[in-house]
Amino acid sequence: MTGPWGYIAQSKYMAFFVRKRSLAAGFTLIEVVLASALTVLVGLAVYKAFSNGMAIVAWQSEDRAGSRINVFMDKISYDLVNSFNISTDSFVGVGEKISFYVHKTELLSMPLKDISASGYTGKDSVTRVEYIFDSTKGTIDRYEYAYDAKSPMHETRVISGIKDASFCFYVLPAKDAPIQRIESWKGVVPRFIEIVVKMCDSNGEEKLYYRRVEIPLAG
Repeated sequence: MTGPWGYIAQSKYMAFFVRKRSLAAGFTLIEVVLASALTVLVGLAVYKAFSNGMAIVAWQSEDRAGSRINVFMDKISYDLVNSFNISTDSFVGVGEKISFYVHKTELLSMPLKDISASGYTGKDSVTRVEYIFDSTKGTIDRYEYAYDAKSPMHETRVISGIKDASFCFYVLPAKDAPIQRIESWKGVVPRFIEIVVKMCDSNGEEKLYYRRVEIPLAG
């Protein structure tokens, strides 16, 4: 088509073509932006999952010495807090060993009326507990005996992999005398007992772990 009308028609066609290409280019840009955003989101999700996986692996592989020490300290503290005097030599702490008397575990959570009805009386209600550190094996074992038995009823390894362990005792050597800290004791239950354990952490560095336990029924 020639003439003015042909020129107008050609101009409208060119404008429509340019507008169509611009719209197509605009949709392509939006698609690229959306695709990029989705890629980033997927990448973040994958990174988060990978990081969590690595954290779990690291947690499972670490030594967790502090956690094991806490479990041991809680166990021995529970026994010591429930110790009591039944004679003038109720407690023995010599070298790498401590020995003392407690009520049987099953009785500690029972009301007094139930204990009386259970038939446990006198020596039957008492057990002797020992904690012994073996420096050659790096272990501490717990032994539980009947009142006057020579062989233990129960034997439990409460912690292993330790470098050293020691017990110290805070006692009143005489009436009105100041409390003293000593490394060996045989007599009534001490006022306080200090427990020190040396153990390597997950980095192989030696650390000292300490707890001092107060005995409610001390002599």
